[in-house]
Parts: sequence; C-alpha cells; structure tokens
Amino acid sequence: MESFKITAKEFLLLCTATDADEVYGVDDAYENLTEDNVEKEVRNAQKSLEEKNYIQSDFDGNSEIRDDLMELISCCVECNNVISVDHAQGNKGQTNVVYYIQDEKVVKSEKKDDIYIIGWLKKEMLYSDIKGLVKILPMERNNNIDKFHIPQNEVERAKESLAKKDKKAAVECFKQHCNTTTAELVANALDINDFYSITEVEFKDKLDSVHNMMVFVTDTSLIKITPTVIDLIDETEFDNTTVAEINDTLDNYVKIVGTIVGEDGLNG
Repeated sequence: MESFKITAKEFLLLCTATDADEVYGVDDAYENLTEDNVEKEVRNAQKSLEEKNYIQSDFDGNSEIRDDLMELISCCVECNNVISVDHAQGNKGQTNVVYYIQDEKVVKSEKKDDIYIIGWLKKEMLYSDIKGLVKILPMERNNNIDKFHIPQNEVERAKESLAKKDKKAAVECFKQHCNTTTAELVANALDINDFYSITEVEFKDKLDSVHNMMVFVTDTSLIKITPTVIDLIDETEFDNTTVAEINDTLDNYVKIVGTIVGEDGLNG
C-alpha cells in the first residue's frame, strides 16, 4: 500500500477537508504566523501537494484530494484511539510514530525531520510494529533509586543545568527531595537522555482518556517518571521500573484498542 510524505502544514491543510483544524501528533505549523503569512503558507502547501499529485485544483481554485489519501486523513481525524511512541537517544535524534486507530483501520504516521510519512497498517500488525520501536534489553540493572517526587518547575531547572553541562547543579536540585545516590542516578539518566514515551489516548465525547508511560534507560537503571499533582502543585514522580512492567503496560494499551497481544511480549 502506498505511503504519502507530507509536511505539517500540508497535513493540517488536508485536515481542513474534514472540517478539522488540528490532528493529534502533528505540530501546529501555522501557530504564531500573521494572517498574511498564514495565507501565503497555505498557498505554498497547496502548490506542493499539487506538485506531488496528492491533490488536483481546477481553474476556479477548487481542490480535490486523492481518494486514497483522503481516506487516510479521515482516519487520522476521526479515529477512536491513538497510540504514540517517542524515542530519544541523546544527540542521535528522536523517533516519533503515531498510530491512529478507527475500529479496524490503523494509520501509521512516522515523523522524520519535518516530514510525516503516513500509510495503512494492518491492525494485527500493530503490536509487533510497536515492539519493533521499543527495544529495551532485558538485562539485569542493579542501580535502583528511592521513589520520590519533585515540583515540575524544579525538574525543568535541573534540565537547564544539564543543558549547560552543569550536572553538579542538577544533582543538587534533586538532592532537595531524595538522597545523593538517587539524585546522581536520576541526573545521569536525564543527561544521557535515552528515553521512551508511550501514550495511549481514547477520544470520548466529554473527557478524553489518556495514559502515558515515560522511561529513561541507562545500562544500570530503568527510571519511570509520572506527572502528578500534589496540593495543587504540578509535580513529577521518579521511580524504578522493569522490562516486565513495561511489557504489561504496553499490553494494556494495545488491549484497550482491541488488538490481540502476542505471547512473546515486548522483547520476544
């Protein structure tokens, strides 16, 4: 089945054909542009889509989207569930994949640089496809942290210190909420910046259901972070996790969207 390569601006322009002005997982490429610049970028996006033969325009300026592409876009906009997988590997770049699930239909969108590659995926292949993205070696990791929570603004301050190559300051920030060993392990994990963020969203009429698992990976630790609210303050909880727990969480996400999970598990 054919896949399509489109920019965020082209993606959003195509979505307007379904009366939608946004879609989960796609950057708002028109944000902060003036009205004149928006009109200019829309014309550029339309011209680019025409050059790719993704749309056709008549002399009156009316555009028609290819039927096969329109079906993909409609699934992205009207889907019941989404599963997204983000994987960062330090300075090696980041993988961003979103699966849009509408009943038995699944669209896979993979972002590479500024391009989204979208196409159909057989629903029975969803679990194995995700499994191919989440690769955590089931090795023994003995450096466990003590569970703690910290205000989100302090986490951001620690990240700023790490960005400035000041790991000592980041450790000191975490030490206000945990012991020195735990602070050093957490600062090291954030500094290495090898993490997976897996999100499952079920779209509902009144309130969407959102589940997220974020895990930082090192050779000696698996550290999960969970956003929480304590006394009306946004905080982040740090705790240990295991490959087995990650397997179970991912199994639950896939079961929610009605896909049968294989017996081999995440790393089988």
